[in-house]
Amino acid sequence: MHLSDCKINENVKILDINAGKSAKSNLNNMGLKIGDIVFVKSKSPIKGPIVIKCKENDIAIGNGLAKKINVERLN
Repeated sequence: MHLSDCKINENVKILDINAGKSAKSNLNNMGLKIGDIVFVKSKSPIKGPIVIKCKENDIAIGNGLAKKINVERLN
């Protein structure tokens, strides 16, 4: 499933990032990489950003990029 499909207050593990080199590099610079466990803090109702917590950081990711991040539910 994709990060965009997750519900609020859900813990997920990043399995894969199906994006270009630039997008992967930007995510890596924000502290996100394959294998990380993230917590979905908030989600805008219609194609808005998704706010996740990874380690100690809150990160907002656009809906388009969130659709390219494959995750698995942990809870």
